[in-house]
This record gives sequence, structure tokens and C-alpha cells, in this order.
Amino acid sequence: MFSPQPLREVLTPSTWARLEAFLASHEIPADAFSHLRPWAAAMMLEFAVMESAGSDEELGVDTQLEQAIGPGQRKEALDTPALLLATIQALAAYGDAEAESLLNESLDWYEELEHQPDWSLEEAWAAGDVDSIGSYVADMKAEAPMLYKTLMTDRNTAWMAALERMMETEERVVVIVGAAHMAGPDGLPELLRAAGYTVEGP
Repeated sequence: MFSPQPLREVLTPSTWARLEAFLASHEIPADAFSHLRPWAAAMMLEFAVMESAGSDEELGVDTQLEQAIGPGQRKEALDTPALLLATIQALAAYGDAEAESLLNESLDWYEELEHQPDWSLEEAWAAGDVDSIGSYVADMKAEAPMLYKTLMTDRNTAWMAALERMMETEERVVVIVGAAHMAGPDGLPELLRAAGYTVEGP
């Protein structure tokens, strides 16, 4: 994730200048990115932009439900330390040039949103419109297949073992995942159907 070589020396001058200008315009400290690998900078950019826009993780659905857990109820993380490490290692396999392209694509997307805000994904989430969310997932699979495999397919597949164990041993299970994990042929509903479970809904 971190590199002994400054990010400004790893990226091409044009990409670094573009990233630096973008961070300055959003009052995001560039120092936080100074020794990140390009792939990590691309990932960190999303969180930094959300935070600068006023996003508060304390208002997230998972956090709210976690705070509502009562006596006798337990929680379990689907992303185990081993799975998180595997995800980081897979992302670290991005070459610097390939990851720089990913970083530029992220900047393209954020700059486009600034000129023409698009709330369609949020609206689809609020409406439970899994088909529309699926179209975004399909775009990600087509445009960034390695990232898609790392963040979506591999994690969904790894989660299945835990989900099947929970359903065999618990009376009732509530699972909270990002909406993108519910869509498409690699989503959890399709994996559950393939494993022989009856799935109502998406």
C-alpha cells in the first residue's frame, strides 16, 4: 500500500499535477497521498472525496444496525482478516502503470460528476432497483475486470462459506452488504441459487 518512493515520482508529471490540483480544489491534504502506491491512491481517493462532501460513516446502514444490536444477538464480519489481506495483496498486484490508468479513470469520473451531478445510483439504491445497480456492476466488470474480480467476485465467493454455515447453525441471519454485491450473475443471490437455496427477490 505504501511506497518508499514518493507518489509524485511514480506517476507521470501530468497525472500527479492533475491529482494534486483535484485534491487542492477539494481541500484534501496531498500529504495523505504522498507515499501511497498508485492503486492505493485510486482507492483512497473515493473515501477522501466522500468525506470532503460531508459523508459520515456513522450514518451508514451497517453502523446504525450494529448500534441497535441487543443482548443475546451477535455479529460476525464477512471480511475476515485473511480475506482483507488477500484483497490488499490482489490490489497490490496492479502494476504502477496499470494503476495510474485506474487513478486517471477515477479522476475522470469525479470531474464528470462535478460538471453534471448524477444521483441515479443513489436513487436506484433507495428504490431497491437491483436491475439498475446491476448495470453499474456490469460496467465495472467490463471496464475494470481485475478490480471487479478482486472487490466483487472473490469476496462474494469467500463470503458464501460463512453464509452457508450461518444459515445452518442460526435461527435467523441478517446480512448487510453493499448493494452491488446483490446484483449480476456473480452476486450473492445468484451464488445462493447455484448452491441450491431458494431466493426471493433479486
